[in-house]
Formats: sequence, C-alpha cells, structure tokens
Amino acid sequence: MHTVQKGSITEAVILADLTKRGLRVLVPYSKEGRYDLAVDAGRLVKFQCKTARLQRGAIVFNLASTVNKFSRAAVRRPYTAAEVDWFAVYYPPSGQVFYVPKALCGRSSFALRLTPPRGKNNLKKVHYAKDFENLPR
Repeated sequence: MHTVQKGSITEAVILADLTKRGLRVLVPYSKEGRYDLAVDAGRLVKFQCKTARLQRGAIVFNLASTVNKFSRAAVRRPYTAAEVDWFAVYYPPSGQVFYVPKALCGRSSFALRLTPPRGKNNLKKVHYAKDFENLPR
C-alpha cells in the first residue's frame, strides 16, 4: 500500500475516534499545513496523525515529516510545539488510537511500550501504550 493511502486511512480512523469521543473535529482545507486535524475546544487544538509500527515490543512512530517533492534527497522536518499540540497515533494491527502530547516528545521517534523493557535501568523514561489510550479533556 502506498504511503499516501496509509496516511489517508490513518486520518480517517483518528477523525472517527475523536468524533466518537464527542469532540468537534475540524479538517484543514489545505494539506500544506503542519497539522492534519484540529479540535475546537475553546481554542484550536492541533493534531498530527501518525501510523505506527511494531518494533522490539513497542509501538513506534516518527516525530518528523519527510518531504522530497522536487529532489531525490528526502528532507526530515521535526514538528515544533507551535505547529502541533498532540500526536494522534493509529496502530493498524490492533485498530487502536493513542494520543501523545507534543510536549512529551523529542525530535525523531517515540515508543509506546506494549511489554516491559528487558533492562531495568531507565524505567522512569518508559511510556506504556495503555497510558495513552485516552485523550485528557
């Protein structure tokens, strides 16, 4: 499946999930912005939709967009806090949607653990997927 198709499916699933939660979801007219969906919550709350993959016991997604419209070299551009408030993450094998605040994220990728990590050194830095199933009001 082409990446554009995957992105369209991800956005549709997340749009439906946000709507089921009783939120007023807005879809930008243009695809040129840095966010995919927004919620009218008295202020505009911006969501970037991401498709996740399984990697070593964790659901992983990218925190940057990749653009290569006019050149052969792909350019990765991280999202800033001014551009995105939340990452809405769709994991196709389970059909689940997770909501991760941008403020919690770094610049390259983010992992939501399904199982505890093998090493016990950095347990404070571990983010479990079950803790990101709900969107705080």
